[in-house]
Parts: sequence; C-alpha cells; structure tokens
Amino acid sequence: RHRVDHRVRTPVERRPITRHEQWDERLDQGTEVPGIIGGNLASRPRSSHMTIVPARSRTGWLDTNRCSCSTGRVYRQRSLDDLGLALSEVTFCVVDLETTGTRADSDAITEIGAVKVCGGEVLGTYQTLVNPGRPIPPQITLITGLTDAVVATAPRIESVLPSLESFCEGCVVVAHNARFDLGFLRAAFERAGREEFRPPVLDTLAIARRLLRDEVPNFRLGTLAERFGFANSPSHRALDDARATTDLLHLLIERASAWGVTGIDDLMLLG
Repeated sequence: RHRVDHRVRTPVERRPITRHEQWDERLDQGTEVPGIIGGNLASRPRSSHMTIVPARSRTGWLDTNRCSCSTGRVYRQRSLDDLGLALSEVTFCVVDLETTGTRADSDAITEIGAVKVCGGEVLGTYQTLVNPGRPIPPQITLITGLTDAVVATAPRIESVLPSLESFCEGCVVVAHNARFDLGFLRAAFERAGREEFRPPVLDTLAIARRLLRDEVPNFRLGTLAERFGFANSPSHRALDDARATTDLLHLLIERASAWGVTGIDDLMLLG
C-alpha cells in the first residue's frame, strides 16, 4: 500500500512507525513516556573461597552454568527497532565487585558476587574472594572488612575468570553503576590475555535515575534498599550487594512495565 505526497506527486512507501519514534513524537508533544519523566530525558576451581550455589527448581537442581530461561538470543543486543525478548524470558546475571580502589587500570578485584535470575526466580548464585596481588588499603578495609589476611589464600583473578564467564554466559549482565564493575572486569580479562568481555549490559543506576528521581535524595544502593524496603540490604560485600541489586532490578522492571516497557531492548534504552 502507498500513500501520495501531494506536494511532489510521487508514491512514498509506508513503513511501520517504531516504538522509539512514537516516544520521540510524544516527547515533542510534552507527553510522558517510559523512563522519561515529565517529557524530559531524565583456577583454583571450587576453592574454599569460591561458592556457586544452584537454586532448587520444581523438577530438581538447576544448572547454574546455563541459562535455562534463554536460548542465547540475548547474548547480543538486538536491533533497537525490534522489541526483543520479553523481560520474563530474559536471564539476568546481577554482578557486584569489591576492589582495592576505584581505578580499573591500577587497582584490583578482591571479591566477586553474582546472582542469576529469570522471570523473578533466582537460578543460582556465585561468590568468590580474589587475591589482588597487592595490599588492601586501610580505608578499603574499613568499608568492606576485607584484609590482606582474608584474601591471602584466595585464587588470583586469572583463575576466577573462566568460571565467572561461564556463569554469565548467555545472560544480560546487570550492575549498579555498571561502568565501574564492567570496567574492572574488562580490564581483568585484558590483563589475563582473554577474549574481550562484552556481554549486553544493564545499568540499574542509570535506570533508577530516570524512574525514581522524584522519590529518593540519591541513588546509592543503600538509600534505595531502605526507601523501598528491599528484602536484601547491601553491606559492601559482593554477594550481599548483588542480591540487593537484584531486588532493585525487579523494582525497576515493575516500574518500567507500567510505562509499557515489556522487552529487554526497550529496558536497555532506559539505561
């Protein structure tokens, strides 16, 4: 079917208007759209330091190294004109790190925690201490409680990366301030001479700033956990913080769904 542009008298092919063009049109009209408030873009395998815990399903133990709710289609970000997988079908791997400092190029990872979820169900957890190969500064110990003695016999990061990569395989990786956590992980993969770590990434900090900006004074994980009554409280330890970030992810999915966001690609656009 064609429509006629009477100004030039030539047929113009009709194509579907994408959801994102609809959002742009609504923005131009000053109408609120999903995620935009008020119309504004607001190894030592299985060492004593490493724990991979499978969750119990109705039919038996789930394999935490596979994504049972995904076929791998989410391993790369799909076209922005494609609605993508429904959020209920996506397997997320929520990751948190503890480190010796804030610079990925000069500091090192001391602990990794991760929670794998799909459709609101926890599929498994991953936790390991990491020997950073350098002293942990006293100010970091005050925050995390991790000392040189605690991580002295933990595996080095080169031994940990294969099991972490396997745990995250086929998942959308989620982090609160993803630039920090993914920056450290990518630097670690590079230093270890491994293939670049580039999974699809969702940043709960960026999405929270859009969806919750009128409800909290700041977007620290602890503030959000207290304000919204998360079941898990962050403690500056990797697995605890990953669990709290999982609670935040579920809250953000619920809020985004109220704006009609039901696919993973649309949710990624918010972050």
